[in-house]
Amino acid sequence: GTAFDKVVVGVAIPHPLISATKPIQILLVQRAAHEKVYPGCYELPGGSVLDSDKTILDAAVREVTEETGLIVSNIVGEFPPLEYSVEKILAAEEGAIPTAIVRSTIQLNFVAQVVPFGSTNAFEVKLNPEEHQNYAWVSKEDLGRYNMTEGMNGVVRDALAWA
Repeated sequence: GTAFDKVVVGVAIPHPLISATKPIQILLVQRAAHEKVYPGCYELPGGSVLDSDKTILDAAVREVTEETGLIVSNIVGEFPPLEYSVEKILAAEEGAIPTAIVRSTIQLNFVAQVVPFGSTNAFEVKLNPEEHQNYAWVSKEDLGRYNMTEGMNGVVRDALAWA
């Protein structure tokens, strides 16, 4: 198999209050405007797998809580990963030519259910402002209204098809 420089997770969270008359919606979070990479783009909650995570699923659960405040009750499935490369320009000494390095990443994607809380059984999303500035519950029909990378658009379509 291919070796990757970095492993990250993406977590699709279908809206918990699904009805027969409403299309399936999943949670997307909007990257903060101050982010260096893809500021303002929408994405699934997720992030890096850390050495402190015992398993990749532990990373998925941790990232959902860190980024949304929601508590995962169950990982119910997995859908196709996203492979991508990011080019980083290393700072060069004055007069030298900057060096570019390419880092390959694989995003492993999961579908999770979350726990309701409070007296209203609400699913209140509490964003971490360091990372995200907005969120939306998005259906397949609404996807075009949200700015995201081509790769993430494919991931979200896969997630909606799975859910």
